Amino acid sequence: METRSFRATWMFIFIVAPIIGAAVLFGLFRGASVLASQSIKAPFCLNGFFYPSGWMGDAEKGTQHLQLDDQWKENCHSGASCLRIVYQPAAKGWAGVYWQSPDGNWGDQPGRKIEGATKLVFWARGQNGGELIQFKSGGMRGKKYEDSYEKIHEPVALTTDWREFEIPLKGMDTTSVIGAFSWTVKTNVPLTFYLDGICFQ
Repeated sequence: METRSFRATWMFIFIVAPIIGAAVLFGLFRGASVLASQSIKAPFCLNGFFYPSGWMGDAEKGTQHLQLDDQWKENCHSGASCLRIVYQPAAKGWAGVYWQSPDGNWGDQPGRKIEGATKLVFWARGQNGGELIQFKSGGMRGKKYEDSYEKIHEPVALTTDWREFEIPLKGMDTTSVIGAFSWTVKTNVPLTFYLDGICFQ
């Protein structure tokens, strides 16, 4: 009996316990890695971190009412390409798009933690001038996970020239960011506008 007890104790100490310990450490390390991968330090631009996947209003019916070309190459501001948005009003009379993380996340999954950001900056221009657009950062609510802040820019009447805009975030709680940036427009006439250089600073 003592021999069996000794063997069982020896097996637990030298075989079972190290395996359990390794599994626990792996789990902790993996969890820490996941959390670390969801944290982003400013400055950075949205491309590759947040995606224009949250289509709203008439845009929910797809490209027949909203066309979004992120490889537009004519008269861009910051680089070789920019974003061209064409809206054809339908029954709802409004449309919008959220830049989300992960892609297509309305709050069923956690967002990202953003460190060190004091503002969100972007450039915009209209096709004809006078396009009235509402811009916002944060504000996604109603699901398991939510944005930890909401900051709305006053409505903007675009011009045909590129203009830089800023959404101040100093003092905002950016520990949970699902919808980093959005635009909405309410109109009964078609419109086209352009965006470029959407970045946290």
